[in-house]
Amino acid sequence: MIKVLPPDKPCKMNSQQFYTTGNLNSFGIRTFSTEEGNIPQRKKSAFAKRNSDTQNETHLRLQELEELNTNLHDRAEQEKIKLSEVIAGNMKFLSIIAHDLRSPFCSILAGLELLKSSLANYNIDEIEKYADFAYNSTNRAIALMDNLFSWAMTQNLQQNNISLTKINLHELLCNEIEIFESVLRQKNIQLINSIAPYITVNSDSQMMRTILRNLISNATKFTNPGGKVNISAFEKDDFIEVEVEDNGVGIPENVQTELFKSNQLFSTKGTNNEQGTGLGLILCKEYTELLGGKLSIWSKPGIGSRFTFTLPMRL
Repeated sequence: MIKVLPPDKPCKMNSQQFYTTGNLNSFGIRTFSTEEGNIPQRKKSAFAKRNSDTQNETHLRLQELEELNTNLHDRAEQEKIKLSEVIAGNMKFLSIIAHDLRSPFCSILAGLELLKSSLANYNIDEIEKYADFAYNSTNRAIALMDNLFSWAMTQNLQQNNISLTKINLHELLCNEIEIFESVLRQKNIQLINSIAPYITVNSDSQMMRTILRNLISNATKFTNPGGKVNISAFEKDDFIEVEVEDNGVGIPENVQTELFKSNQLFSTKGTNNEQGTGLGLILCKEYTELLGGKLSIWSKPGIGSRFTFTLPMRL
């Protein structure tokens, strides 16, 4: 019995090939040579190719790792340099603070000594003069310690640590103005609260007080006796802009660029020789940025200064 295959379709039969031409009376057997002996060679070639590809991939990976290691080493060196600069800056900062903390306490002691001698002579004018001197020096020391404490807190403060509350800016400013009554009276400075009673902001109340207190202190410090300080606020897009403006001595342009450098405190004496450390403005800048805003300055010598800080309506 012969099995008929489809026309011209071969079939394998060991080392022979049986085929048909479509005619049952015509068929043949064709012999051929098998390629089984070449199969191992193909496997060797495929293995060699895979091995070569693996070696290339390994080489490329090693190059990538070497580049990554070099980059990490460079970054580590850069961070080391930055850290050294920060440490050096902080050491200088602390030495300035230590000096400035010592200064008002020495003034207090000196004032109290003079006050004590004036009491013996019952000189009322001298008693009042030295009492004011000691009072102002004490206030300066307290303000400096408050700023120092606040600044230390900002070094580890993140945005998720901010305590948000709804703040009425007009009322907040009224409370802060009371702190400056003595200074305003001594220098006969008019401080105007121009913030509308309806303006509110969602922010951190303690940080807001610190910003306003330092900007007001700076304005009164550089305003001549009989001068004026005006504080206003208005809405702009999704922000509240607060301005503290004075008609004082103004700040030269080359000095303005030095005011916010945390690694180099800059301070000058006020119109009544008031002392300062320069820490207050740095603190204002850092707090404003933590609250999602910006602090800017406009000033012209002989005309006055205007400090503006922005606050998002919703943080």
